[in-house]
Amino acid sequence: MGSNEPRIPSGAVTGRKTPVFNARTMPPALGRDHIATVWAELTVVRGSVQFLEETGRSQTATPGNPVTITPNLKHHVVPNPNAEFYIQFYEVSDHWE
Repeated sequence: MGSNEPRIPSGAVTGRKTPVFNARTMPPALGRDHIATVWAELTVVRGSVQFLEETGRSQTATPGNPVTITPNLKHHVVPNPNAEFYIQFYEVSDHWE
């Protein structure tokens, strides 16, 4: 992870986790620009998923190399045909940030 890449804030608590998706089963909204209101992490089980953010940040998530999703920034994902992935959400108290 590069020094300019976002990180889940310390003290964040694991929240809900999506089911494992693939290119056919992922909700269509994930492939269009949308905004997460909390910190999250895109974790790939198999294959790779391209993550694109409105800031111009573009990263490829692969097994063992998740991508941190910053709240309140538009983004979308593009999974490769054999990708399997899920999103882990985090809860952060205002006094921890």
